Amino acid sequence: MNQNDIILMLYTMMFAFVCYTAYKIFIAKKQIQGEQDLFPQHKRILQYVLVGLLMSMILMVEGMYFKLMLAGITTYFVYNLFEQISFSDTGVYFNGKITEWNDIKQWSFSPKNGNLILALNNPKPNDVRVIPTRAEDQDAVNKVMRTRKSKKRAKK
Repeated sequence: MNQNDIILMLYTMMFAFVCYTAYKIFIAKKQIQGEQDLFPQHKRILQYVLVGLLMSMILMVEGMYFKLMLAGITTYFVYNLFEQISFSDTGVYFNGKITEWNDIKQWSFSPKNGNLILALNNPKPNDVRVIPTRAEDQDAVNKVMRTRKSKKRAKK
């Protein structure tokens, strides 16, 4: 096995993982029910750097197979860069995962960067989920969280 075969195998594994993750996002989005409140995510500079590196790699590599795989991986990361946070009747959706309202024990905002921090009941008692919200959306997100969570409590 030479160096090109190893690199091809790594790219293929990365592309397969991206395809699997995209499939999971598709399935999770189909599970969202009811009216949605959408908020843009806080942009992270590392994501922009990663997309830029992937785009430059597309121009530098040789071989159509490599270019197609890199284009698919870049498309996935660009999609993730602009994906919105969704609050629906089902729960909170971000990055291919739905956190149901029953699983949320409490929520808060990080004072350092303004991220939404969800403390979860399941599967572990001290499990948390961090969602990158923008600082200017904190009040609106907090209002939506209170409204949605109180609706779920009222239905019980």
